[in-house]
Amino acid sequence: MPNELSSLLSRVEAAVVPTARERGRMESLSKMLLERTQRAVDDTSLQGVASLQGSMAKDTWLRGQADLDIFIQFPPSIERTEWTGRVLPALREEFGKYRIIERYAEHPYLEFFADSDVRVNAVPCYRVEKGRWLSATDRTPYHKEWMNNKLTEELRLHVRLLKRYCIGIGVYGAEIKTGGFSGMLAETLIVHHRSFPNLLASASQWKEGTVIDVENYYQARDGTARKKFDEAPLIAIDPVDPDRNLAAALRPERLWNFVAASRRFLESADWRFFYPPTQRSRSLLELKRKLNRSGTDVAALSFHHDAMVPDILWGQLYRLERTLAEFMDRYDFQVVRSRAWSDEKKHSIIVYELERAVLPETQVRQGPPVEREAESKSFVEKYAGAPDTRRGPWLDGDRWMIEKRRPIRSLDELLKRLLSDDTMNVSIPSQLEPGLRKSGKLIVGDKVSKLGRTPGFNNALIEFLEGKPRWLNKQAQP
Repeated sequence: MPNELSSLLSRVEAAVVPTARERGRMESLSKMLLERTQRAVDDTSLQGVASLQGSMAKDTWLRGQADLDIFIQFPPSIERTEWTGRVLPALREEFGKYRIIERYAEHPYLEFFADSDVRVNAVPCYRVEKGRWLSATDRTPYHKEWMNNKLTEELRLHVRLLKRYCIGIGVYGAEIKTGGFSGMLAETLIVHHRSFPNLLASASQWKEGTVIDVENYYQARDGTARKKFDEAPLIAIDPVDPDRNLAAALRPERLWNFVAASRRFLESADWRFFYPPTQRSRSLLELKRKLNRSGTDVAALSFHHDAMVPDILWGQLYRLERTLAEFMDRYDFQVVRSRAWSDEKKHSIIVYELERAVLPETQVRQGPPVEREAESKSFVEKYAGAPDTRRGPWLDGDRWMIEKRRPIRSLDELLKRLLSDDTMNVSIPSQLEPGLRKSGKLIVGDKVSKLGRTPGFNNALIEFLEGKPRWLNKQAQP
């Protein structure tokens, strides 16, 4: 390893490895919470067994970022309705002094903060034999066992380097909002490649459909794995379940961001890949100037909605983002790129960059070749003398052409029609639709800068306007 890279990784190591004091605190806290969880579960008489899982249990957590995952394993005979009807209420009562949030993945679980800054997830699952999964979380105890048998102290350090790197370049977290690398995926990649630099060297050469199979379940039959996990940009076989892709939640843009950043890092390793510079908030005047210099039109759809579980909210937001982009394209508003933002409470904004937000009054459309007699006749009869025909039909070479008036010229008009007219044939996500129709407001051009007052949105807007990954920004190493 070159001296410069070794020196950099040593400094990152000093920043990511938990201190002895922090370890002591977390061990004491986790022991106390486990005992209280077990006591609450025992009161239900459902034979649940609480255990510590996740990064704390595998000793791959980062300094200052400890989460506690407490899993409660139940016999397969217990119905899931017992979890929601008896287990979660018992846990709410036991941890009533904390602010508890009910989350939902495949099934409900509880989240709360202990000691004000430690996120705790209390997750029910089944105690089953390997491969006989009854819920998605049943694999987790097997993941812990497998990983603790594979990880050495050195590999744990490299896992921490990788996690901090993924956080730094914005690709860490498998939740729907991020669609990035999960902790288990990061750990498995390090076990497979044996070091952080080795992984980046490999990742810089990844292609669509790359297969990572640490347990050799498919024994170099990559084609079989690709066929099984069709259309997955990266296939990382779960070491405890060959029928599962650990990278299933990884969105393509997160994967290729990781690949591109890896290439750049190997060329010029820098502290900013792990700890990017904090984005400074901009004044409304600065935002306005950036918007005016963009060369395209920026539009923001701002609206309020009911509070909901983050995974559901982000799933609906991303669906709405795609639906509206397709709708805009249908009316010739060419979307360059877009981004969804939310305060994860009741306010969300979707930003679009378009070639133009106001289109010319008319558009030229190409008709069929003259040699297609029936189609030509139909085209001429439809458009000759039609109310919205501006010119034509005329012949350009062998084809009919027509110039039509546009039914909708401005993006503002298009969105107003969408929100007020149920016949526009657009499927709006059900849990966002009421708020969108009631409070949806489209802001176009430099007026988008006024949204910079929205807490949390200022930085998101700046990142969108700059339009490049954070790791491309120059920053001197400390």
